[in-house]
Amino acid sequence: MKIIYGGGWDKNSKASIENSFVYTYCSVIKNAIKKGNKIAFVTLAKPDGYYLELLRPLYGDRIEIIDSTNQNIDWSIYDGIFILGGKAVDLLSGLVNKKFSLERLKNNVVILGDSAGAYVLSAYFYDSPPGELRGKQIQMVKGLNIQSKLITIAHNNNPVYCNELLINKVKDFAKAKNIKVLVLNENEQKIVDNGQFVEVDKNSLFT
Repeated sequence: MKIIYGGGWDKNSKASIENSFVYTYCSVIKNAIKKGNKIAFVTLAKPDGYYLELLRPLYGDRIEIIDSTNQNIDWSIYDGIFILGGKAVDLLSGLVNKKFSLERLKNNVVILGDSAGAYVLSAYFYDSPPGELRGKQIQMVKGLNIQSKLITIAHNNNPVYCNELLINKVKDFAKAKNIKVLVLNENEQKIVDNGQFVEVDKNSLFT
């Protein structure tokens, strides 16, 4: 199993969107599909249909989009699962309701969580409103991957979603829990290798 953590993108920046993994991983994902790999994009962190205008022009019907309408999902059939961002608490609730767990996945699955997706794939994540209240109001929530022993901070270079107060509170929480902090800029992805956060070799993901 390969778990990739992504820092999200700036939804107000065309350049940031076009540098997101949705675009930069596109040829790799399409090649994997051509070889018979089954790919799903999970959009449970946003209202149904939110990502359709982004995903369908790039991937057509070659991917499965998992939203609130999907029932009785067999998570074990997928070779690649890409979990998009939005509200992490909603995403967590949606995944739990869909009976998602890492133990249900293929041993060699590629799973990428971006922004909120990265949060829920961590041991813990923070729930804090964007803007001026970021970090001032904060709650820590248990994620779906307690074995990771990490908590992720995405959008590190975007002051709407990240600031020094938030970072310090997350670091204090991580120290108390004896877990690591993974800090990601937007359009950045990392994979954990022997306890270290390293760059992703996209071209080797499905080999």
